[in-house]
Amino acid sequence: MLENASPVGFLYRQFTRSIAGLIILGVLALPLTGCGDSEGGGPAISSLSTPTDTDESANTTDDSTLDPTLEEPVLGGEEPIDSPLLLAEGTDADSFTDVAPDPNAADPEEDTVASLIDAPQDKPSISMASTPTGAAASVMWQSVQDPKVKGYYVYYGKQPSEDPGVCSYDGRIAADTPSVTIDELEPNTPYFFAVSAYGSLESPCSNEVSAITPPAGA
Repeated sequence: MLENASPVGFLYRQFTRSIAGLIILGVLALPLTGCGDSEGGGPAISSLSTPTDTDESANTTDDSTLDPTLEEPVLGGEEPIDSPLLLAEGTDADSFTDVAPDPNAADPEEDTVASLIDAPQDKPSISMASTPTGAAASVMWQSVQDPKVKGYYVYYGKQPSEDPGVCSYDGRIAADTPSVTIDELEPNTPYFFAVSAYGSLESPCSNEVSAITPPAGA
């Protein structure tokens, strides 16, 4: 009996080892079968395929389908607008910066208006006197009440002014006070006189007055 049991035990042990090996192989094969396709059951192998001509043609825009009336877009933004400011060669446009006007700077027009001076009012008064060589005229006028006034000009001549307020005469003499005497005038001759005031600018001439010089004295 013992001799017959030994071969049976040997076969039993071999059968058990075979069953265990099959179980192990089945367990190892389960992950591989799970990665296969649901329909075909085979393993799915993913790979990067080389793009074909068909793919390139799909990404290429057919120019024939574009609207010919559409203009080609300008790259880089809008086209520059013509400007009267011409930069010198080599000048960087970014170097120009906007400078805010100085609020304390005087306006040239306002400065000119502030410098204007009124003309002397009324006509100047004239008194004549004879001299050995001719005649003299003493001219007096009303002073201008303006702190900008530095002095006066007395205009005179044998011809009247072209227009009222215009100092178009042959002669002129300066005075610091509102009176002056003009010598060496021709005797028995009509003269025309007008006065202006001046500071940084000169005023128009006053109303014109005329007078005739007396004969020459002995």
